[in-house]
Amino acid sequence: MKHVVIALLGRFKGETGENYHLMPVVATTNRGLEPRKWIGRLLQEYEGRLIMNGTLFWNRLGTRAQVSEFEDMFFERLDAVREHRPKLFSAVEEIGEEYGVFWPIFTS
Repeated sequence: MKHVVIALLGRFKGETGENYHLMPVVATTNRGLEPRKWIGRLLQEYEGRLIMNGTLFWNRLGTRAQVSEFEDMFFERLDAVREHRPKLFSAVEEIGEEYGVFWPIFTS
């Protein structure tokens, strides 16, 4: 099976210090998604900007982006997809609640 290996270096949740992680990902999923193609395009874009290492996702300030900074844009895209393909979201009442990045903290 064709695949691509994504090499990550950094501090990860629950770990101390910087570590390497290798994530093998199939080139094309059973549903036809092509992560290998999109990872390649992202790396080409960075190469064109002479960025050879560092943070993968940047915010407008040029610092490392947080997941929450993409949430509104992500929800807008999901709403647009739902408009065109409502059957994909037939079981979803509220996009933000179903796909939000923040999980509620339950205390006893």
